[in-house]
Amino acid sequence: MNGMDKGSEHGKGFEFYCEDHFKLCCTTCVLAHRKCYKLDEIASISRQKEAPLHGLKQSLLKLKLKCMMKLFDDAKRELLTEAIALKSEEVKILGKMQSVSAKVMEEINQLLPMCSFIADHGTPQQKFIFSKQVEEKNKTIESKINKQRMTQVSSKVTLSYTGELLLILEMGKQFMKVNLERRGIYLNINTLYT
Repeated sequence: MNGMDKGSEHGKGFEFYCEDHFKLCCTTCVLAHRKCYKLDEIASISRQKEAPLHGLKQSLLKLKLKCMMKLFDDAKRELLTEAIALKSEEVKILGKMQSVSAKVMEEINQLLPMCSFIADHGTPQQKFIFSKQVEEKNKTIESKINKQRMTQVSSKVTLSYTGELLLILEMGKQFMKVNLERRGIYLNINTLYT
């Protein structure tokens, strides 16, 4: 019985049951219940009534199932929270990359009309000065575009869990974990556009 047949208060074996208080009593505890109306010896009442262990076992199994379902619900909620956080992080990275591309496109769109106008109407000195400035801008823009191309992010989300269900249940809420794996060259997105 692993000590379940003894009281924790006095360390003695249970010999009585108080139905008034629904309490198992040892010979020391029984003194506090001597005025109770329904105080019986366990030896005599156990012969008269069979303990409803099968019903209690079914009750415990139902409670265990409820606990398992609660663990799975908690894990599902936590998993969704982690997945949303990962998605948010990925959207943020892609947003920064898109922002850099949009700024590069805007810069090119500003240069093109000026280039056409100066090519058609500019003085030789203006054409020379503008061409040198555009050469520098071309290098900068090309560098940004190359960095964007090299920053290929390939994300793979996996779900891992242990092999045996019993071990999973004993682990509580920590039995699943979302992992994010990125492939590619990572650059500091903030340094792509200066």
